[in-house]
Amino acid sequence: MGIGVATVWRSKTLQLIAAVAATVPSLRQKQVRTVFWQQFIRLGLDPAASIFFRAAMIGTIIIAYVIKVLASNSGMAVDFLVYAVVREVGPLLTAILLILRSSVLVTGDVLGMVRRDELVRMRAMGLSPLVQVFLPRVAALALACVVVTFYFELFAVLGGILLASLLLDISLTGMLSGFFETLRLVDLVYSLIKSAAFGVLLGIVPCVAALRSGRSATDPVAVVSRSTMTTLMYVTVFNALFAWLVYGVLLFGIVKNG
Repeated sequence: MGIGVATVWRSKTLQLIAAVAATVPSLRQKQVRTVFWQQFIRLGLDPAASIFFRAAMIGTIIIAYVIKVLASNSGMAVDFLVYAVVREVGPLLTAILLILRSSVLVTGDVLGMVRRDELVRMRAMGLSPLVQVFLPRVAALALACVVVTFYFELFAVLGGILLASLLLDISLTGMLSGFFETLRLVDLVYSLIKSAAFGVLLGIVPCVAALRSGRSATDPVAVVSRSTMTTLMYVTVFNALFAWLVYGVLLFGIVKNG
């Protein structure tokens, strides 16, 4: 690859995203693909079970809040499930939960490699750290974020509706039919695209934080803490900008101009 360790070392977030994106075809290599699937299981699937349980609780809380606190009906509760869970809460909360575990692991991985000079030795052996280290982790987190978000939303909606029907004496079939009538394809596509972008940030930002700290880092815990907060900031800002772009400009602008 034309991008060396020294270049990556100085890279900022957008530069490293571009550099990793350029290496995506390397996922066809068996060795890289093996690491990718290992990281996908480690960073994405291992923490998924606890996330799904939380999802069902969140869906139930949203329905109960809308019906009991806002004194509204089940139709409004279903609308909230689409607007809150599918569009915003699902992708964002999944990303936050993965940051607290998976991004921490990525920071620790890369920081440890930097401190042990493993990236330099890789380059000396003719191997690209971008392909061997960064690409599998970033791609794994991007896919994991999409998959976990999809199931998070599924558990939040179906689990929330099921529990609400049992606890609040609401028609199960009525809420399910209302949900599928309210949900639009653009909502689901928007959610999954945003989740993939979140996953890229969950992989890239910790790598940048670890590379910037380098061997001079005297407190690895502080590096991980800064990395976590920085990733949260990137995800939050991107979430606001993407929501504004899609629902505040593109779609509503098309409707108005049409």
